[in-house]
Amino acid sequence: MDRLPLLLRRALGAALLLIGVGAPSVAAQASCVEPGPCGPRGCQRMPCEMVPARDGVLRTSREVRVTLEGRVLRYEVTEQWTNRGRGIGEADYVLPLPKGAAFEDLALEIDGEMVTGEALAAGEARRVYEEIVRRQRDPALVEWMGLGVLRTRIFPIQPGETRTVKVRFRAVAEREGDALRVDVPAPRGQGTGRGTALLLRVPVGEGFGEPWSPTHRVVVGREADRRVARVEDANGTVTMLVPVRDADRAAISVLTHAPGGEDGYALITLAPPAVVRRTTPRDITFVIDVSGSMSGVKLAQAKAAGRQLLGTLGRDDRFRLIAFSNDVEVYRGGFVPATAQARARAEEWLEDLRANGGTNIAGALEAALDATDGDDDRRVDERDGRGFGREDDGRRRQEREPLWDGEMGNGRQPARGRMGLVLFMTDGAPTVGERRPERIAARAGALRGDVRVFTFGVGADLNAALLEQLALDGAGTAHFVRPEEDVERVVGVVAQRLTRPVATDLRVRVNGVQLLAVQPAGRLDLFAGQELTILARYRASAIPVTWGQQASQRITITGQTPDGPVTWEARANFPARRPADAFVGRLWATQRVGWLSAERRRNGPSQEVDAELRALGERWSIPTELTSYLVLEPGMQPTRALDVASARRLGQGTTTGGRAQPSTVNASAPATAGVAGGVAGGVAAGVASSADAGRAANVAPRAGESAQRREFEAAKAAAELRDARTVAV
Repeated sequence: MDRLPLLLRRALGAALLLIGVGAPSVAAQASCVEPGPCGPRGCQRMPCEMVPARDGVLRTSREVRVTLEGRVLRYEVTEQWTNRGRGIGEADYVLPLPKGAAFEDLALEIDGEMVTGEALAAGEARRVYEEIVRRQRDPALVEWMGLGVLRTRIFPIQPGETRTVKVRFRAVAEREGDALRVDVPAPRGQGTGRGTALLLRVPVGEGFGEPWSPTHRVVVGREADRRVARVEDANGTVTMLVPVRDADRAAISVLTHAPGGEDGYALITLAPPAVVRRTTPRDITFVIDVSGSMSGVKLAQAKAAGRQLLGTLGRDDRFRLIAFSNDVEVYRGGFVPATAQARARAEEWLEDLRANGGTNIAGALEAALDATDGDDDRRVDERDGRGFGREDDGRRRQEREPLWDGEMGNGRQPARGRMGLVLFMTDGAPTVGERRPERIAARAGALRGDVRVFTFGVGADLNAALLEQLALDGAGTAHFVRPEEDVERVVGVVAQRLTRPVATDLRVRVNGVQLLAVQPAGRLDLFAGQELTILARYRASAIPVTWGQQASQRITITGQTPDGPVTWEARANFPARRPADAFVGRLWATQRVGWLSAERRRNGPSQEVDAELRALGERWSIPTELTSYLVLEPGMQPTRALDVASARRLGQGTTTGGRAQPSTVNASAPATAGVAGGVAGGVAAGVASSADAGRAANVAPRAGESAQRREFEAAKAAAELRDARTVAV
């Protein structure tokens, strides 16, 4: 067989995420043939239609090798697919990546050789793939169906043939208490004879302990200067924890990459001290949707999430509960001290909630964010929620005049020295009260003050752009939960992260160095048991050079604590040229893509944003709405693989062989407008108009719900990426 082009492509939705778009489709086989081109060996016969088949092509092996270097995880996933059926088959499955992972490359075996690829604009790779499949040649297609989610298609796989796919990516290891967390998400797709074989290599020393797993049995051995943790035949997502030694003092570390001739890239980490004298007390508001659509499992999980949130409260914290459907109900009228008795009564109130009515998002947000002065010394009597002055002990109630009556709209901003947090959960779009998302977002912005807002969207039947904007504007994070996922777990993870604020409103400065395009953008907070990671570009032209050596610079991080302002300092080099650690630039680019994609949904496509998205994808070979990833036989160009005329189908330019070619957004893909405007979902720009976009119905959204589902998945993907802010370097 001639060496034929192979194509790996992704059309993504924002930047990196964790879980797949849906259950993957499986093998495909030819259901009919039509005449093809004729050559010296006669005329070819090729499939005129590909029909999904549930049997035949199976994943026969999967090995994941993970290496921990410093705080960076290097992943290499090797999979083999075998066609055990009688006809020509196609593998079609979804491979989720860990949160915050940065794709490096994907290789497919061709004639015994692993071949990697180059960056492509979205749409061109699919065009090539479809044309090659039509001619029954030899491509493989990888689509990014949301950040951090690879939809992989390999065709053809001949009867009895085995194909090998290898994917490499990197991620920063997320801090979880006194350990670093390593996740290997389970793939979705065809059945497999065996589970995942996982090998995790950890350096001996360097403050790392022996890895262990809360999900699987681990065997730990030793290879030279590394511990090797093995998990055999693992089903489901594998989680490992690597204990780390905490420092007595806060520590700042910096890792840089500078290609030369341009701005450099920096990865800055702040680790809090092991022992913290005081943490900032919190005022937490949990807002729960109890409209009719929340009935059943969703409401039960939401109640459990509320109980879990109450369990994270400390003795100096206060809480407030708000339930909404057509109307808005505020538990006890305002903030309640987090005593054991108060939490128990709040759990009873949660248990009595019932689902009915519509979705008054505007009213719920107003109740959660509407501010009075907030600096007086009002307290809430737990018997009926009415607030009284500092001298009142709750007795002789008829003789005193209430300072406020606890009605909706009199919710309070937190007092000075306290952190205000709102956790807002809904499963729908606004149907009661103000329904215009832009008005709702504007009103929330006017009321928010210093409160951080975290949103939780349950299911795809909601306005994902609104929830995303509320969180971005509120210096929080958005979280989107698919119907098959556990709401309680997602809320619980966020609640646990927010338990002990060490410092708030952090600012980073470097003498003589300008930090640019900092990710995450906006307000930064540091919590106990976590590490704050900042990715940025830097401009170091002001750094003096002595005897050919660039001087180290002082990096300063300041913030606010319960005891007043705090400052942490360290010295680090920000060189004008340092080719090593190129993954730092890739990590920055990946998070930058997530931020730009959110801006694109918020304000609609623009020349400036689209140009930067395209440039990042082509420069770093990562997928965006506008770029893809293509693997061809060495020396072959896409234009040689098929007729140029067929390029009109998707109308997007290509990048191959490291050379950028013009790329334009597919004009036939409609932009779905929302509160954030613009294209709702990354695949809308590249995949929506594809001839076979709906062929794998269990991967792509069904007709009639695709736009909203794309918006949901794209927002979920970008939110997962932006949420990777409190991770270790």
